[in-house]
Amino acid sequence: MPDRVGKVGVGVDGPVVAGPSIDGRPPVIAEAHWPFRPANWNGVLVLGEAQNLATSAGTPAQVRAYSLEAQGLGSPDERAGRLTSLPAFMPAGWSGQTIHVKPWHSGPLRMAVACHGHDPDRCAVTNAVPWAWTKGGKDDNTMLGRKAVVEAAAAFLTTLFPRQPRTVYACGGRAQAVTAAAGWDVARWRQGSYRSLWHDRRAWRGAFTVEAILAALPAEVRRTFRERQAREAAGGMKGAMKPEWVALFVAQTLGVISGP
Repeated sequence: MPDRVGKVGVGVDGPVVAGPSIDGRPPVIAEAHWPFRPANWNGVLVLGEAQNLATSAGTPAQVRAYSLEAQGLGSPDERAGRLTSLPAFMPAGWSGQTIHVKPWHSGPLRMAVACHGHDPDRCAVTNAVPWAWTKGGKDDNTMLGRKAVVEAAAAFLTTLFPRQPRTVYACGGRAQAVTAAAGWDVARWRQGSYRSLWHDRRAWRGAFTVEAILAALPAEVRRTFRERQAREAAGGMKGAMKPEWVALFVAQTLGVISGP
């Protein structure tokens, strides 16, 4: 698909599809957001779970700014392009691509795909469920498991990608449910949040430091991790997930979950 430039963002394009109403409640923003897919896409697709539009996604002020700006965009195409066009949650000083998939821009997913031999800057990235529903000012995550939501998300995903991409990383149970409904064979990873990694943190027997975790991993992974870490620091990434937790996530994706 061609790149879009302007309010719609760069590297996004697709059909405008409205999400289903559940129990009479439509999505916060009707249009499904399009994925980020660079012009030099390497065939790797990374799927987060769903777009957060409530207080769990950032500070209340950030969430309000993002949600109101996204709802106020002037056209359906602009609202559908919101994944890459609105900067509210990005760390100050970050010079890289803006992509509103929290575990991607906070570090663990980008680092993991790099350590699995892919260039993160050439990956397609999106959420498996491209809508959000809120109740009482917070994400209503019970909506994400509804059959109608899973089926609508799977239909949208297969419209965007009529053939399954070469490699798909489905991060979290919601993403895995959607890809299963699409009939895709995927690598199943954790969500990439502190909460999703807590079991692995408790199981880790060694010292909980970056160096101790990396010591349990192959030399090529250690080299990639350090090179990527230095590159992102030079690009201005701040406020990301703590590096020892990023290293733990990488270890978990490689099957190293209890330490040396």
